[in-house]
Amino acid sequence: MPYKDLQKQRQYQLAYLKKRRQEWFDINGPCRYCGSDSVLELHHLDSRTKITHRVWSWSKERREVELSKCIVLCSVCHLKVTIQQLSKPVCHGTHNAYASGCRCDDCRHGQKLYMRLYSAKTKKAPIV
Repeated sequence: MPYKDLQKQRQYQLAYLKKRRQEWFDINGPCRYCGSDSVLELHHLDSRTKITHRVWSWSKERREVELSKCIVLCSVCHLKVTIQQLSKPVCHGTHNAYASGCRCDDCRHGQKLYMRLYSAKTKKAPIV
């Protein structure tokens, strides 16, 4: 049953999500590269498989599928890895390449597939 006071409900939900996130980091931390326990973040190993980073409100099964694509990094190492990845050329045939401005046939097809998956995810429609 929802709270009568929306502010209390939001505070509860935020605290719940923070607790769930912190418990996962306590189990799966520390940073994979430097061993630090401060300011831990998720890093998707392959950004093409990423659905979203907002997984903490999902069911356990669905959340674990998305988190299995990730490693734990501290904010410093995460920034270093992200900069390294951004300095590499964008892979053609992906949503990211299309978003970067490439309009080759492979990237258009990748964008089309991405939008189909996104629409299916948001509308709960079957993927065709």
